[in-house]
Amino acid sequence: MEKHYEKAGVEVRLVGICLILTMFLIEGGSYFGFFNGIKAYWLRTVCAELSLAIPGLVFLLWDKKQFVPMLRIKPIKIRVALLAVLVEICLMPLMGLCNLITETFTPNVVEVSLSKTIAETPYLLMIFSMCLVPAILEEMLSRGLYLSAFLRTGRTLHAIFFAALCFALAHGNINQFAYALIAGVVMGLVVEATDSVITGMVIHFVTNALSVTIMYATYYANIAYEQTKELFGTDESLQVAGFLEDTELMKSVEVMTRVIVGIIFVGLAILGVMGIYRLIGRMAIISGRYEHMKSFMPEYGIFRMRNRFVEMMERSGSNKSEIKAVADLPCTRIMNPILALGMLIWVVDMVVYELIVHGGIIIK
Repeated sequence: MEKHYEKAGVEVRLVGICLILTMFLIEGGSYFGFFNGIKAYWLRTVCAELSLAIPGLVFLLWDKKQFVPMLRIKPIKIRVALLAVLVEICLMPLMGLCNLITETFTPNVVEVSLSKTIAETPYLLMIFSMCLVPAILEEMLSRGLYLSAFLRTGRTLHAIFFAALCFALAHGNINQFAYALIAGVVMGLVVEATDSVITGMVIHFVTNALSVTIMYATYYANIAYEQTKELFGTDESLQVAGFLEDTELMKSVEVMTRVIVGIIFVGLAILGVMGIYRLIGRMAIISGRYEHMKSFMPEYGIFRMRNRFVEMMERSGSNKSEIKAVADLPCTRIMNPILALGMLIWVVDMVVYELIVHGGIIIK
């Protein structure tokens, strides 16, 4: 039977306005040279992230009473935060697989941009600008305001996906879009399981922090290798240097390595997804939102009604906490002309960026 949905509510249309405003602020700032005028990469990143607070004011001006509840900044238990870290560890193989696939036809933007600034930027400053600030501001906007707006349509899974889609599109390139979409869906499920955007912030921070740490470790490892090479010169003990200079051989090794790593990532990604599903169930039980999650999650694994999990809920008293009955809300449409326009603008921006990167558009 075909489902009929009411007209999209004002909250969902506001998300479209925020997407358009974000594009204007970021691209406008770059076009008029505001961001380019800031030499320090970390400070330029912080300024770009702070611009995300301005679209959030749209919701504040619309309804001051609803603004804070929509942010969903609620305290979480320490064990929930630790489970969020485990979710990120389980998510790493799937994100790595996406990155591996997209890197075959488009560059890793983060790696390219960071490699040019690592030498002049202290590690802690990079952690602050690339990990802490984005984790707070992007999550408050995407899993806070956007997800809350979409949830008011009464369609939880659709809301989580659309919030993740807006989050991924705002990265502006295919490489980051792919893994940001997957991470956005997982973070959306985690936020729903705990009813707190802080869990999304934890996952977001750990994800970015691991990437930055690996980049710095690789950078200093390369420096150590170059210093060792200069020290020993063409000594037979470093015949590996000649091996690395064989371009054709290195290309073959790179292809073989990608295939082997890809196979490993596929296996780890499958195990990771299973782990994520169970961890989200645990977080829902601890946060007293097991019944809420079971109402829309697929009926297998930890979300089956099993006596041992019911007993855990009764012992902890978590089932006594208030659960927002999203299912009771009238179902309304998510997609609307304003939201579609906002998404389309970011898609066009992504396409233009990829054409520039691959030489389809030459900027003099």
